[in-house]
Formats: sequence, structure tokens, C-alpha cells
Amino acid sequence: MYSGRPQACYELLRQVRPGRAHVSLFNTQPSCDFTDLFIWSGRVCVACSSVKGAQSDTVAFTTLPGAPDAPAAPRLLQRTKSSISLQWRSPNDNGSKITGFCLEYHEGKQSAFKEVYSGLAKQYKVMQLMPSTKYAFRLAAKNDVGMSAFSSVVSCCTASCSAAPPAPPAPPRLTEAGVTWLSLEWSAPCGSAGRDTLVYILEVEEKGLVSGEGSHNRIMDVPCKFQKLFQATTYVAIFNALYNTTAVYVSLQWGPLSEKCQASTAAGPPEQCRAPELTLKTSSSVLASWQVPVCNGAEVCEFRMEWGLEEGSLELLYCGPSSQYEVNDLRPATEYRCRVQAVSDVGAGLFSDVAMVTTPASVPAAVEHVEEMRAEPLDDVMPRSSATTLALRWKEPRCHGAEISSYNIDIGEELPLSVGRTSYHILENLQPETTYRIRVQAVNSIGSGPFSSVLKLRTRGLPPEPPLLECAVAGPQSLKLKWGEGPSRPQNSRGTHYCLHMQVDTDRSVCIYSGPCHTFKVQRLCEATEYQFSIQAHSEAGMGPLSTPYTFSTTRSPPPQLRAPKVEPVEWNKYAVTWETLQPMRGDPIVYNLQLLRGREVEQLYKGPATSYTWQNSTTGVSCRLRVCAGRRSQEGSELWGQCSLSTSLPATAQPREHKISSCQDPLPKRSWPLTDEPFATILLFGFVVLAVLFAVLIQYFVIERQ
Repeated sequence: MYSGRPQACYELLRQVRPGRAHVSLFNTQPSCDFTDLFIWSGRVCVACSSVKGAQSDTVAFTTLPGAPDAPAAPRLLQRTKSSISLQWRSPNDNGSKITGFCLEYHEGKQSAFKEVYSGLAKQYKVMQLMPSTKYAFRLAAKNDVGMSAFSSVVSCCTASCSAAPPAPPAPPRLTEAGVTWLSLEWSAPCGSAGRDTLVYILEVEEKGLVSGEGSHNRIMDVPCKFQKLFQATTYVAIFNALYNTTAVYVSLQWGPLSEKCQASTAAGPPEQCRAPELTLKTSSSVLASWQVPVCNGAEVCEFRMEWGLEEGSLELLYCGPSSQYEVNDLRPATEYRCRVQAVSDVGAGLFSDVAMVTTPASVPAAVEHVEEMRAEPLDDVMPRSSATTLALRWKEPRCHGAEISSYNIDIGEELPLSVGRTSYHILENLQPETTYRIRVQAVNSIGSGPFSSVLKLRTRGLPPEPPLLECAVAGPQSLKLKWGEGPSRPQNSRGTHYCLHMQVDTDRSVCIYSGPCHTFKVQRLCEATEYQFSIQAHSEAGMGPLSTPYTFSTTRSPPPQLRAPKVEPVEWNKYAVTWETLQPMRGDPIVYNLQLLRGREVEQLYKGPATSYTWQNSTTGVSCRLRVCAGRRSQEGSELWGQCSLSTSLPATAQPREHKISSCQDPLPKRSWPLTDEPFATILLFGFVVLAVLFAVLIQYFVIERQ
């Protein structure tokens, strides 16, 4: 449980051997156990929160001694017909000095080991043994602690007392055959004292060779295994025996040879092929050929050829019985690698060494991604196609080992157009609205590569010419302009658009309208002022030229409508007519025109600058009305008249006496009521209403009720 205080850690420095590096051991407890030690020394230091304290003094400890280690098996020094001399070495004493050795032996035949020697000597000669007899020996060491374990058992034979050579042995027998080795065994000759007293010499040679060529001789006393032989090869084996009288072969008494034994090694996989020979056929094909390797007893049935760019990523390209293969569709100026493996029914041999070949440089590859260069709407830097130009771009193809120097562009003419090393080009001087079949070809120092696929492009139409601009309606403060043939409202937003410019300064004009309409009304203008306009048309083909300036002038403003004139009777049939006065307009004087209305007839009574007029009515019995209009007279003498005022009827005047007498003599006097414009309009409107009601009643009666 955590107490809030830092936990101490103990570091123990252990010195394994004097002069050796120390081994650090970490522990959180103040005690530690060690095993497998002899003489041990160490130091301790305490570490807390990654802060290490000073080391303690070195203290040496010694572990308790133990019994010796098991000694090695004794070694044979010499043997005779009745004695065997053995020698041995002292084992590790484990801290207690060795005080003696114990040598034991037995004669075989399931007899127990007997002690034959005990003492400090490290060699001993065992006497009174039987000739040609096999004995087993083992050794143990002892000290004050105890006795060690016994060593491994070693067998030794005493020498033979017979001087005659051994009888002829039976022929060797094949126990197992490998691809490059043979395992043989044999039986001891008849009448021998024991097979352990004999030494054999075995001779193995390849069948069919001259005696002594390719032979393998070996002196041995046990069955043997011959290695490093040829695969699928028949060998002849023969051997003989001799008595081994001493350990150093003092007397070699050979017996007769055995009969011959034939044995064959097994068939193996084919040998490693030589590196294939790579021959260039063309810039894109290579012929790979190879030799048939040694088959090792099994006929080669197929070859496997691997091909690739990198040695670590070769892929199987061919598998078959042929000893050559042509590789096609290769890239020029590219290094390829190849290796071959032979295969038989037994298995596959090793791959050959890697062969390399570099294809020669060739003409460039076909140009890809030929397309029209389309600029973004807001990008004014990139070129664009027009009615007489086409902007092309393409992707540079592989050069195939020789740098690309130029490109040929074929548009159907006799000679292709040659351009430098670039990735785009603008075809100029083309026909408008014409389809072209375009192909691009790359060229290097080797030659011209294949053409690209055909790209069909069509040039745009010519930009539209500016239409004829005319003034449809001119007003004092506006001008309605009209151009071209078409509706006033737009029908197709993708058609031709127009841009109307108005000159505001001597050298500056602004666009006052842009759109597909064919009319535009320019407002907020000054009266009697000339303005210059120009127009420009643009479509998908581009922006057309600007027209020559057109000059249009606004009209003068007419005087405002006057109020109805005032008519006052002066005397019988004589009236004084007055009207309001207008100020001159932009320096133009104002003139007035007084008119008399008799039914549908209009008669001018007065024209001039005066604002009053006295009129004598010469007709009686006829309804008359008066109205007046104002006009402005220019400096050239032309007059611009405004709208006439409302009409005023003539008031009644007192008739003279003599005129009354004469009028009384009339048998039927006539009375008339003057009819002004307002009552006349009211009567006309009332008549239309009555007529409409009448028609509604008739329709209700004849159409609806009779159904």
C-alpha cells in the first residue's frame, strides 16, 4: 500500500570474475538469492526517486564445495594381447581438491563393472587380459565431499595372437542409396576371433572407368557411408580385412579381397543451368536461349524462365520443353533480367545466374491525352480557341532512351506542322466553322513515333458584326434605341448578346446595356442634346467589333398644358378671353394659339405672345367653345406646341333692344343648351352601360333559360 514516501531500490553490482565487467541487479527488497556461484564478490548502492547513492565497500563470499564433475572418458594409449594402457584428465573439483580416481571395467557378456584401479595417477595399464577381447571402461573422480558421476563408457580390444590373415569376407551389401552417397555394410570373415579385432579397407570406384580412376579408398573398422558421389552413377565396391595387432598398425596382415558389389546412387534434380544467352532481335524483342544442364539420371522435361525488371521481382514468363523463348512487346532503352531453371521428374534444379540485357533506344511512344485547351472563365492568361485558331495540349510520351526534340501535328494537309519540344500549341489561320482531324506525333534522334489517336475539333464561327443602330422614339429626356431583327424580349439566353455603349467623355464610353434584347430605352437625358452611341455583338464565337458611333438627339420639351381660358362677355356677342402666362423655356419665347371649336370644326382665332384676346362672335345660334395651347419658338423659327387646354363654352350675353323686336316677330323661337365635354362624356358612358345591361339580359333569356 502506498504510504506517500518514495520507495527505495537496491542496486547490487556483482563481479563475475576478476577483471570482468560487473553485472547490475535491481531489487526493491534488502535481500537476494544467487545460485551456480563459486567465489563471489559484490557491492550495494541504494537508489530512490531516480537518485542513486554511494556504493558500499566490496564484500567477497565463498560458496560451499561440492563433489567433482564427471570426468571425460579415458583415452587408449596402447594395447597388446594381454594389456590395455589408458590415460585421463582431471575434471573440475568444485572447490575441493581431488583425492583420487576410480577406474572400472567389464568383459561384456552382461557382466558387471569391476574396480580395477583407485588412486591419484592419471594413467593406468590393465594387465592379464584375454587376447582379441573387447573390454569396456569407465572413470570417476572423488574428493573430500564425495564421488563424482562416472564418465561415458569407452570400449577397447586387446590384440590378436594369430599371425595368419583373415579369411575372405563376404561381399558388401547396399543398405541405403542417396543422390550423392551410398551406405554399405558387411559381415566379418569366417573364423575371425571377433570383428572388433579387424580393420577393413573398402575401395569404391565408378563402373566403366580404368582401374584406379575415380576410386575411393578408406580404412575403417565399422560400416561406412560414402558421400560426394555423382548422382545416378553405378559404382563397384570391394574390400578386404586385416588383423590390427597394435594401435599403430605395426603388423598389417591383409586377407583376400571380397567379391565385387555394384550399387547406384539415386537420380537427382538437374544441375544448375548456365546463365541464359540474351540476343536482341529488335528494339522491343529479345531471344533468350540456354543449354540443357546435366540431368543427373532423370531426363529434363521442362524449363522455367523468369523475366522482369528487378532481380527481386522476377515473374514466370515461360514454362515448357523448348530451350529458347522470344520475349516481345518490350520497352526500348530498358534493362531486363532473366534466369532459367531446369525441371525433371525428380525435382527442379537451381536457378541459373541472372542474365541482363538492355534494349536499344527507339522512337518515342504514341502521344496520349491530346485535347483542346479550354481556359477557365476568369482565366485570361491561357490561350483559347477562336474562329481561326485551335488551342491544343497533350502529355509528353515516353522517350524510349532518346530525348524528344519536336512534335509533328497533322491536320489533314500535305505536310505535318513541326513544333518544338512543348506540351501545347495554337493552330492558326484556320477556316471558321470547320471540322479538323488532328493527330500528334513525337520525334527524337531515332525517328518519328506513331501518331496519336485522331481528335476531331471544330473551329468556332466568326464573331457577329455589329447591327444597325437606330432611334425608334426620341423624347425630351429619353431615347428608345433599336437594333437588329428580333423581339424586344429575350428568347434564348445562349444566342447573340449585345453590348450598347454610350460616350460620356471625349475618349471614354461606358456599357449601358448588355443582353439579348433588341431595344433599349435610355432615360434621364437632357432635352435637345446630342448623344453618341455604339453597339457591339458577341456570341460563343467571341466578341465582335465595335460599331461606328451613332449620334441621336433628344427633342425639346413642349410647354405644359394650360388651364382652360377664361371668357367674359363684354357686350352682345363680344367676349374678352384671357389665359395664364408661361415663362420662356431655355431662352425660347412662348407663343399662344387661341382656337374656336364649332362642332368638329376648329378655327384659329389668335396666335401670338399675348395672354388675352377680345373676340367678336359673328355667328349666332351655334354652340361655340374656346381653348388655348402654348408653344415654344426656337431661334430658327420652328415652333413646338404643347397640349391644348380644356375648352370653355361661351357665356350668354344681353341682346340689344332692336334685335329683340326683330326676334319677337319670329313665329317659333329656338332654345339651345350648350353641351360641354364633361356632360358629353357622362352621357356617352351612360349609354354604354345601358347597352351592356341589355345584351346581358338577352343572353340570359335566349341562351341560358332555353337550355
